[in-house]
Amino acid sequence: MTLKLKEKKKVDLKVSIYLIKKKLKKQLNILMIRWMNMLKNFIQIKSKKTMTYHYSHCLFIATYYEKRYLYH
Repeated sequence: MTLKLKEKKKVDLKVSIYLIKKKLKKQLNILMIRWMNMLKNFIQIKSKKTMTYHYSHCLFIATYYEKRYLYH
């Protein structure tokens, strides 16, 4: 009986950890989308002022931070 309870607690813990990770990844994706939108707006404003920014560099920065915080 006690073994079944211990196994159930382990399973419950694994499920709750999985759900927390899933929720955090979803929130991170939402934040990355918002950050990318803010970055696009910033680039558009700066380009209107005759300053040129390369979208590819900004995208590189965004993917760097996404990988850094998503997988560590």
